[in-house]
Amino acid sequence: MKVQDRFGWNGMQALIEDAAAGGVDLDETQVRCPLLYAPKKVQDPPWLGEFKVVGRGGKKHWRLYFGEPINRQDHVVRIHLWHKLRSWSKADAGQRQQDSVANAMGLLKWHFKKEGYEWSQF
Repeated sequence: MKVQDRFGWNGMQALIEDAAAGGVDLDETQVRCPLLYAPKKVQDPPWLGEFKVVGRGGKKHWRLYFGEPINRQDHVVRIHLWHKLRSWSKADAGQRQQDSVANAMGLLKWHFKKEGYEWSQF
């Protein structure tokens, strides 16, 4: 992301820094905690948060998915970085985003199990 879209990278870094300092604004245009839905194909979906930024020129809409272990205080784990393109149809973008969220949830469960973290249910 840093090489592909420096503008988007800077926006994402600002959100991460604000969150680390305890001051992120839960405005749904940039932060969604938790996500509003879990894809139907995910069994036992975990809680997942999302940072959102629009890249340079508005062509790419970046998503950084993260999880918070319930057995580690003040610990946030970056799970998956993804983007959608403004040029995609609404249906195509929706399906791709559902697939990305499902992938992020699977990665969260795998990583948390590996590290001994516990996750909240969706």
